[in-house]
Amino acid sequence: MISLDSIAPGTIISDGGSNSFELVIENGIRKLVPLMLSSMPIIKTETASPPASPASVSSEDLSKKLAQNRKASKRYRDKKKADEKKLIEDVERLEKEKHRQELMLERKKAKKELLLSLISQKFSRVVYN
Repeated sequence: MISLDSIAPGTIISDGGSNSFELVIENGIRKLVPLMLSSMPIIKTETASPPASPASVSSEDLSKKLAQNRKASKRYRDKKKADEKKLIEDVERLEKEKHRQELMLERKKAKKELLLSLISQKFSRVVYN
């Protein structure tokens, strides 16, 4: 149990529920005075876990964490490699398709020129009377 002598005056103590007390000194005597929660200013506090001391972290925990980090890093690298490989394959596929389309266009142009040439030859032989 904590003695009141070890607590600074003006300290507000709560039982965790709706009861709060302030330590005051009256006539040289330390005593707890009940406080109304509505009269207290609302102070937002963040509870943070205390940092682990080096002594409390075991080498097993560190090696497990290191292994987890290595696995996560490997998964990340593998995913990046797979994404890069997929992009390269997509580019190659698109280049092949572009080449195929260019060949088809050249064929169409050649065919058109041939037809125009044949038509012009046929009509150039015709003699108009």
